[in-house]
Order: sequence, then C-alpha cells, then structure tokens
Amino acid sequence: MRQRGMSVEDQRFRLALTNLRYKACTDDDRALLRSRVISFDAHSTCSLPVLTNISVITARNSHRDAINELGVEAFARLHGRELVSFYSIDRWCSDKGTGSVRQNQRDYEQSINPVRTNNSITDGMRNMLWCLPPCLTDHHAGILRLCRGMPVILKVNEATELCATNGAEALVYDWHSTSSEDGKQVLETLFVKLVNPPKSVTLPGLPDNVIPLNRAKVRIKCIVPTWEKPLYIDREQVTVLPNFAMTDFASQGRTRSINVCHLKYCRSSQSLYTCLSRSSSLSNTYIIDGFDDSKMVGGLHAPLKREFRELEILDDISTLAYDGRLPNTISLSYRSEAIRTYIAWKGERYVPPLVHPALDWSHEGLSANTARLPTIGVNLPVKHPSNARSGKPRTNKRKRKAYDVIESTNVTPGDKSAPSQFKKRRVEGCLTSRSSSVNTSLLGFIWDSHNYSCAYDALFTIILNAYIDGPIVQMANDPLMNEIYHALMRAMNDIALNGVDLEVRRDSIRDYLYHQAPNLFPRHGLVLTAVSDIVEYIFRPSQSFGRVVNTCSVCDVVIEVSRSLNSPLWVLTRRTDESSGSGSQAVIEDILARVLVSDGQTTCPHCGTGTNRYVDFDHAPPFLFVELQPTFSSQMVTCGRLVWPVRGVHRQWRLCGVIFLGANHFVCRYIDISGRVWYHDGMSNGRWCTRETNDNTSMNVFSANNRRASHLVYVLC
Repeated sequence: MRQRGMSVEDQRFRLALTNLRYKACTDDDRALLRSRVISFDAHSTCSLPVLTNISVITARNSHRDAINELGVEAFARLHGRELVSFYSIDRWCSDKGTGSVRQNQRDYEQSINPVRTNNSITDGMRNMLWCLPPCLTDHHAGILRLCRGMPVILKVNEATELCATNGAEALVYDWHSTSSEDGKQVLETLFVKLVNPPKSVTLPGLPDNVIPLNRAKVRIKCIVPTWEKPLYIDREQVTVLPNFAMTDFASQGRTRSINVCHLKYCRSSQSLYTCLSRSSSLSNTYIIDGFDDSKMVGGLHAPLKREFRELEILDDISTLAYDGRLPNTISLSYRSEAIRTYIAWKGERYVPPLVHPALDWSHEGLSANTARLPTIGVNLPVKHPSNARSGKPRTNKRKRKAYDVIESTNVTPGDKSAPSQFKKRRVEGCLTSRSSSVNTSLLGFIWDSHNYSCAYDALFTIILNAYIDGPIVQMANDPLMNEIYHALMRAMNDIALNGVDLEVRRDSIRDYLYHQAPNLFPRHGLVLTAVSDIVEYIFRPSQSFGRVVNTCSVCDVVIEVSRSLNSPLWVLTRRTDESSGSGSQAVIEDILARVLVSDGQTTCPHCGTGTNRYVDFDHAPPFLFVELQPTFSSQMVTCGRLVWPVRGVHRQWRLCGVIFLGANHFVCRYIDISGRVWYHDGMSNGRWCTRETNDNTSMNVFSANNRRASHLVYVLC
C-alpha cells in the first residue's frame, strides 16, 4: 500500500485495504469506501473537483478506450486547442512473423488470411480497421487524435535507459508528420515530455525530459466484433494512447496523489485492491459509479489463501534468519523445502505473529504434506528430500529444475538395489551431464512381478528420460493436455529431482487408470495391459490437436473435414510399408509421412479429380506415438526426425524411444538427444538402463532380443 496520510480516516482506509486484500471487508470498511463514491447530487458529501491530466483507473480495456475518447474531446475544448488526427499505415502480413513458434501458433489459430496478389488493404477494409478501438487492435491505435499538452501513456518499452518504458506517462510536446498518398496525416516522430520520470533525461537539442518516439511497424491482431475470426495486419504507428484512463493492470506500481477509480466492473477483490491501493490518501480517492459489495466479502478461494499463508511463513523465516534465530533444521534451498521444514519445526497449527485473521490456520492446520500438491484426481505422494530430513541445507546453488543423474564408473545392469558406490549428483541440466565424459546410467522402472507392470515400465522409462532431456516447460505446461497427463509430468519432475520412489509414482498413475477403466487397466494379478490404451488415456488432449481434411489440389479448396484429431497415436499396417520395388529399406518417418498425407479416396465435386487427405495440426502434441501392427515389416531404418507443419510453421519431433513386445513382456529402448541408444528391461535390468551404442545409425533399433517393435515414441523438439 502507498498511503501517506496519518489522519484517523487514513488509518481506517489502510485497515480497509488490508481487509480487502484478503476479501474480508467489514461493514465499517464498506461504509468508509462508499463515502468516497462520487455522486452528481447537489446534496452529496463527495463530488469530483475539476481535474486536469488525471487518469481514471477502470477494469476493462473497452471502458478505457471510451473514457479516452471523451477525454480527448474535453481536453481540446477546455484548452482551446485543435485536435489533429494521425492515421496508421496498415498492410496485410507478408509472413507469420519472427516470434517464437509457440507464440506464432497462438497468434494465428483460426485467423483470416485472404488470398491476394499483394499486401495492400482496400480502402473500405482500411477505414474499418482504423475505426476499431485500441482494445481490439492489441492496444495500437489506428487513429491517434492529439494536441499539444495532451497526456499520453507509452505502450511499449521504447528505451529503458531514457525512462521510456511501457506504462510511462507523458505529455505531447510536438510532432513531425507527413501526408500519405490519400492525404491522411501520418506521424513520423512524436516528441513527448515525461511526467515525473525516475531520473532526469536530457537529449541534445531537446528540453529536459523530452524524448522522441518514432513510428514503429508492429504485427497486430485485429478483432472485428461481427466476424467469427480475427485477422492479422502490419501496422505502423507511434505506440502511445491518450491517458485519460488506464486499466487496473496498467496502474500497478503507481502512487497517485489523486486517485479516480471506476470499480463497477472489477472482476475480483484483487482488482478492487489494485485500483484503490494506488491512493496516497483517502481524501483524494474518488469512486465513480459505486462498486459490488459481494466482491469484498466471503474470503479467498482455497489456492489463493494457501499462497498467502505460505508467503506469511516465508516472511517469518526471513525475519528469523535476519535476526539469527533460525535453526539449522530449516532448509533454505527451495521454497517448498523451507515451508515443509518450518512446519515440521513449529507444527501444523502454529501461526506467525501479525498474520491477518482471515489467513489464520490454527484451527484447521497447515499440513506440510499437502503443500503445492496437484488438485486433480491423481494424488501423487510427496517425497521429502534426504537433505531436508537430515536438517542439512543444500549448499550447491542451481536452478529449481535440476535433475538427479546416477553416476558410476562401473554400472551393473542386473543390480536393482542401487549399490553404495553409485553417487547422486545435482547438475544444472541433463544435457550437461549426459554429454560429459562421466559414464552415466539412465533411470528405469523395476518390474512388478506380482502385478504385471511391464507396459507402464517401458513407456514411463522413455517418458522419464525424454522429460529429463527436455524441453521441460514445453512438456509440462502444454495447455491442451488433460489432467492425468499433467499429473504424469509432475511425477516425472519429482523423480527427476529426487531419483527415488519411481514405482510409487508409477503405481499412483496405475491406480488412477484402474479406477477410470478397470477392464482396460487391470491393477492386480498376472495380466498384461496394452500400451496403446495407456497412451490413449494419458496423452489424449482435452481439446483437439487439429483435424483430418480432404482437399482438392486443382481447385485449392477444402472439400471435407473428415474428423477431429483427438489422439497422438497412429497405427501402421503392412499396406503402408509396401515399397515401390526399389528393394531399399523403408524409412519409418517417410512411411508415417505417407500416412499423414494420402489419397483422400473421394473426388472433388467441382472438378472431378481425386482429393488428398492430410492431417492439419492446430497444436503440436508434446509426444507422438506410432503403433506397429504384427504384420508390419521390421526391416526399417530411421532418420530420427519427423517434420510436419503446424499452422504454417514446421515443427520437429525426434524419435526418443521404441517399445518391444515378445513372450508377453514389454521392454524398451531409449534414444537420448546425443543419439546414444539405451536398453531397459524392468525384469532383468531393474533400476538401470544399459547403453548399447553411441550412435543409433549403427544398429537396427526396431528389433531387440528376439522381440518385435510394437510402438515408436516421438517427442517434440
């Protein structure tokens, strides 16, 4: 909070804001805030004075734009100045941008991209785009109406060394403009004077705190309210907006001596708190159009309350550490370990001093074992790190996502019990550890001889080591994947961090699947489970990856969308393995590509020619799986990469694993990012994988120990 007043009313205001932060306002708090609601009644005790250059904080971008439009007119009329309209230069996008692949995937999902001979936009379309408010054009105005002295706000980081950052407030000082071909004024450079910058800025030939802002070309997403799909254009414009209103998000970090808020449409207590806590005093706080009392009471929802409680614990830990009163049993390496060891020391019902009553957990307790657990159906157990149990803080500094690699100069594949000569070492990343000169052995899952687990062991060994090889964020945070997939990724993360309890986490997933479909996933006894069924349940997306479409290459149109793509599993049969008679070995990725693009077996209703069927990805699955039927030939080679377009951008999946079936038992091979091949059989190898070769091109990876390949696993690069 930023309150500086010392009056009784200001102290009540601070208390009200504290209660609002935890959604626990009292009747007195709400009455105090209602006293600051502006009314245009002549008998009102709170009325809005004549204000200049004061921006209203509101919750929605559309309301910001509406207030700005009125403010521009009022400012020019009040000061007797002429408004000048500056138009943007808009063109169709020539390509899909240079941003990250993931960003391009999000930006161009189901967007309009019309067929055209050039990138010029028609006059009617351009006028329509100019009229769209900034909230529908990525906050880049089509028309900037300006006059000298008008308040504006910067919308991008122009030059941080000049204090020209996103959200900086300024006044229009002057401009340099030209005329377009159709006679419209176009800004070349806008000169603005920064308002209260963190430091004084002086440029040669310009007054103090006056900086130039040049027109910039930016790719923006335009949302036309009457259209079903957005469109993308390249817009050239100075990236500022009038500053007669700002959103609650943009107001963060500001202290306002006069704070005018429009709270009616705030979405939560946190939004209300953000708007009101910008005030430096109660007397200069003004609320327009009232507020919703229900958003101020009722308490926080459980995850947010848990977050606030953990912050209070961390605050107490920091205080004790600063005062030298923190015992050595408190681990300070990780947040979760610090909280866990603190609760073990103080007890589940201990509440640090000065904690707000809304967060008090003395009656219900704060269990260390439930900290940061997933909230979905799979309840994966938490393994306390060995250093935390012993009370010894970790001394090696590293990133949060580090991994355990088992090192040894003499790995014994058949030993299941992790002998004492094996040593665990934390490293900054597995790329470093696996490419180093140290002989490392990869982890695998031990077979359950009482309740057959070989299908899970083979699949999860590949997934675990692919997770360790990365990219982790891409795998773990995929928004399209279902809850059981994310639970599996959390289990892989715990295993990668601790290197223990592999089978406990595997069995947690087995228990969940058994309760979902007992017939498909038998949990007890000497019964096999199909790998394909596991893949279908765990790796099925919550939304479609894309679709299978039939197109006409002559008419260049989509004839039919045959089905949605809801599975990352493809099945290859003998038919797709038939060669053209050249006698050369088949490349598995070429075979799969022929499956993804093939004869549509239909004719075009327009021209009568045959159609092509292909898989049109909207989203790149983190894993792709290929099931090889028993009739499928094992005489294959691999190039190790599958390349396929996803919304116009080519993505790559590397072959990271092969699962084999023979004698009613699944085993696997894992191919790491360096191309080395590792073999694992949970029955004979136990915990450790055995390195077979240093290069997957020197062997046939599709047959192993008289077992045929049943599944291929590809991971997104």
